[in-house]
Amino acid sequence: MHLFDDRRHLDTWENSARRIELIARGNELSDVRRTTADGLHSWFTVPTTSPRWKSFLLTWLAVYPILLGLATLLRWIAPGLPQPALLAISSCTLTALLTWVVLPFVSGRVRPWLFRSAGPRPKR
Repeated sequence: MHLFDDRRHLDTWENSARRIELIARGNELSDVRRTTADGLHSWFTVPTTSPRWKSFLLTWLAVYPILLGLATLLRWIAPGLPQPALLAISSCTLTALLTWVVLPFVSGRVRPWLFRSAGPRPKR
């Protein structure tokens, strides 16, 4: 699976001579199958060979410190805020931080660990 940082790089690859050559060779050997994803879906699409406990642990380790910090900060700056308002602010902030900061930063760095027990590495 290849991940691209933006649509322009994906389009460049999809129209490259090398890709066209590889597709032609692959079509001689197999049926065509293509999958694309962007945004949040690309972060959570994990092959089934990755243990679910690792995905759980990674998600929890990303969420817990952020949530703890947000709860502490909100209690300090707005001690009388009702629980629904606290949850709305913290869940919105948590989701934004995970989407645009934490998961993009962490995803590439933990990939070797996430797939370590998935079997042999593909030959290059």
